Amino acid sequence: MPGLAEINTWISGQLLSADGSLLTFLWLFAGGLVASLLPCVYPLYPVTISVLRARGSTSRWVHPLLYYLGLVMIYLVFGAFAGFGGGFLNELMQYSVTNLVIGGIFLALALAVVDYLRLPIFKSRGTDPGDGATGTVLMGMSAGLLSSACVGPVVVGILLAIAASSDGAPAVAAIQGAVSMLAFGLGLGLPLLMIGLFGTQLPKGGAWMRVIQWFLALLILWFSHLYVEKGLLVLGLDTAQVSLSMGGLVLVLLALYFLQDPIISRQQRIQRSLSATAAIIGVTLLLRGMLPAPITQIANLDGEQASVASLLIEEKHGLTWHLDRDVAYEMAAQTGRNVFIDFYAHWCANCKEFVKLTGTDATLNAALQNAVLLKVYDTSPEFDVYAADLRFPELNVGLPFFVITDAKGHLLFKTTDYLQTEDMALFL
Repeated sequence: MPGLAEINTWISGQLLSADGSLLTFLWLFAGGLVASLLPCVYPLYPVTISVLRARGSTSRWVHPLLYYLGLVMIYLVFGAFAGFGGGFLNELMQYSVTNLVIGGIFLALALAVVDYLRLPIFKSRGTDPGDGATGTVLMGMSAGLLSSACVGPVVVGILLAIAASSDGAPAVAAIQGAVSMLAFGLGLGLPLLMIGLFGTQLPKGGAWMRVIQWFLALLILWFSHLYVEKGLLVLGLDTAQVSLSMGGLVLVLLALYFLQDPIISRQQRIQRSLSATAAIIGVTLLLRGMLPAPITQIANLDGEQASVASLLIEEKHGLTWHLDRDVAYEMAAQTGRNVFIDFYAHWCANCKEFVKLTGTDATLNAALQNAVLLKVYDTSPEFDVYAADLRFPELNVGLPFFVITDAKGHLLFKTTDYLQTEDMALFL
């Protein structure tokens, strides 16, 4: 996303130059405010208006503040986990189940916007200032998740700084992390709060409002699609399989919906269809986890079993990746080339996106052709060796992570942003 790398660099520079906790808090707040102006955050603005317009309250301040509170809470939790548990939260967000659950939540929200599903947490408009308060907070938390997906590189950069500087007791580190991300969340959510307070006075409802509701539902549904797609990719499915799986899910939902008695309300039919589909997905994931991994035998062109050396390389998009560190650096010494290290995990969706880029980005592919490539899986002993290296605190936060060294192992470049391909090519 254009602008994310620049914002991340700017925030990191200001944090390094800040000499006091208050100044750090203000820089993080300013960084969040700048990040809120990115184009990928814009879809949250009409969603915010729609949500808050439907909330009943005798005070115009109550629900906008609750929505703002929900959004900020997400970032506070991010920071607390980063300080207390290092890369736990980042790793959690990379699991397929996590993304499928979030995708399911957004699907339910999309259906609720057009009144095809009634969620018990959302009360109808009333005179009690507390009506729908829980639903407003949860919608704000959903907005926080959406925005975190948009400004991911910036968030990861801040979480990295939090984790790397957390050298005290876990409780103290968690508080420091929570306060840091709280500042960023307050800045990021401020425009949404202003919209909630001063931008919800829309014309009276009518046919046009129904069109707006469907537009917002489709927008939220698109986010649901993105999370479900990510979850399926993490499971190891390729693009074609993901498309077939998502098409199958839609057909299952429609079949379950239309097989029910039409006398039943559409909200109840949708609810039962979603519950049944969730059960099917849950059983599928359970069986997948219980079945042993398939054993494949690698063979050469003559049909003979591959040598041990051939098992220590991977071929992808015309690139040869070494899996043995010693072999990679020996080759780098012989050729005088730099070493490009890709720290990889099957649960890391952005790691897989980078693999795609190596095939679609001609400039990146050409640059990688001129380097010795080393892939380090998170399950390999070498990953732990790198994680213990004080030069690479990023590995204690999460993945993806990329490093360029010379043939002697001297650090030349590192980044957690898989989209920073121009800088990668420059250093190569």
